[in-house]
Parts: sequence; structure tokens; C-alpha cells
Amino acid sequence: MAKRTWITVKRGILEPKHRFALGELIYLFLYILDITGWETGTIEEWSDKGVAEEMSMPLSTLRYQRNKLTRLGYISVEQKQHGIRVIVHNWTNPKEYTGKVYNKSKIPTANPSANPDNNPSANPGFKDEPTNDASSYSQKSQIIKQEKITCKSSLKEKNNELETRMINKFTEITGIKMMPTEYAKNQKLWYQAVRHMLFQVDGDIDEAESLLEFAIDKMKKVPLDYHTPNSVLSTYDAVIGKEKK
Repeated sequence: MAKRTWITVKRGILEPKHRFALGELIYLFLYILDITGWETGTIEEWSDKGVAEEMSMPLSTLRYQRNKLTRLGYISVEQKQHGIRVIVHNWTNPKEYTGKVYNKSKIPTANPSANPDNNPSANPGFKDEPTNDASSYSQKSQIIKQEKITCKSSLKEKNNELETRMINKFTEITGIKMMPTEYAKNQKLWYQAVRHMLFQVDGDIDEAESLLEFAIDKMKKVPLDYHTPNSVLSTYDAVIGKEKK
């Protein structure tokens, strides 16, 4: 897409909440706005590598910032067969004077129990009818117990999947593989380390992978040794600490 002479930005971007949220992300966000299609509020063909080169930015930094814009709700991305489609949220076509907003940001309910659909007792139509039937109570107890077991099993399976993905990401970035025969060392230096990384971002695997890549990139520049995920923890935590300030 040809570059425009001017970048059209709504004045709302000057509000303090956006200044605090965006910080250094403002330059990437402006780049995105510059190449967004006015009619759709989307970028149909996005390349992290191409944008990183054009902005003279390390690829890991570009991906980290793009993921952060996604987490903040400014954009979302869709994986395509050959590349990425970027959707700019709350977009207004500069050519239109109706003020119509496209691609409205959908922020999920922070507390599921606050949603009546997820919390029957919050629904006025819900009636909790007590029962004194001992057999019914026993049946309910067994059902609840089984549900808890199933839930724990599913959660453990999900956690194992995320940990494996983080370990594979470390290997992809560094070329270093975990030695399958060193069980004790693997638990401490690999599994415990990636669990910590995932815990720091509430299990958000995309954010964890982005932070891991960003941290290793910083270590390469010093340079610092990064032979296991455990050796990256200090830099990883420092990046998160800087982001939260």
C-alpha cells in the first residue's frame, strides 16, 4: 500500500489513558494507522519481518510490541495462509462524516461470575429450591467430585501443553534442546522456569512467548549466557517489571 502524506489520527489518542497505555508503542501504532485500509479498518497483508526492517527495529521487539497492542485491545490479528491480517479496533473511516465505528473492541468480562449467563444465582429468574433428599444430596456430591477431578485433569493437560510449547519456543530461538535423560535438572532448569514465566503473565502463552523472545534478544546483545530457560528468568522478569512501571 502506498504511503500517505499525512497520518489521520482521532484526537482521542491524546487522552491520558492512551498515553499511559501506549508509551513507546505509539510509533508502531502510528505505522499501523498509516497503512490501514480506510474502508475496512484492516491491513490484509502484514509481515512482522518486513515492518521490522522498515522501522529498523529488531524482529523480537516488533512482535513484542504488536502482541502488546493486541493485549491492550487496540488491534487484533488473524492468521492467514500466507501472513497476518491486522484489524484496527474502533476504527472510523476518515472519508466518512457519519462517525460510524468499525471493528469495535470486544473486551471479555474480567470476572465470569459477574455475568448472569455464567452465574445462575445472579439471574432473577433462577430459583434455588432446597431438597432434603439424602440420596439426591449424595448424587450431587458425587457429580461435583467427578467434575472437580475432570476439571483438574483438563487443567493439568492444558498446563503441560503450555509448558511444552514454551520449551519448544526456547529451542526454536536458541537451538538448544533439553536432554531427556537428565530428569532432575530438567524439572528445575526447564519446567519450573517456564511455569514461572507462564505464571507471570497469567498463562497467556502468546505474551509469554513474545517476552521470552524479547528477553533472549536482549541477552544476546550484552552478551549473556542463555543455556536453559532458567538462565533467562532474571531478564524475563526485568522486562515484565519495566512494562508494569
